[in-house]
Amino acid sequence: MKKYIFGIISVALAVGFSAFTIPQKRANTTLTFVGDATNQTSVQTNGNYQDLGSTSCATPQDRICTITVDEANVVNGSLDPNVTITTSEQNGFYKPSAPEILSQAYKSN
Repeated sequence: MKKYIFGIISVALAVGFSAFTIPQKRANTTLTFVGDATNQTSVQTNGNYQDLGSTSCATPQDRICTITVDEANVVNGSLDPNVTITTSEQNGFYKPSAPEILSQAYKSN
């Protein structure tokens, strides 16, 4: 019995420690809007949100510039086609909305 105790304790510790692994946090991705902000269909088209690297948005105003989403919502450098975008209109420009959108940046001109 004594020779099995070390093995039993080792297995118990291995199971115990593996139960407490910390999940890896996913990164967020900023996607740039490349469509026409005055056109509702354009703002709702997922392919118009693309990962272009760094983008500079001027002073925040009315026109959508970028959105930030979890990297899981990016497919081939664009917003996942399964994300449903709704819009609201303000001052002639449409603004995107979806639960997957974590933040937005706007620009003038």
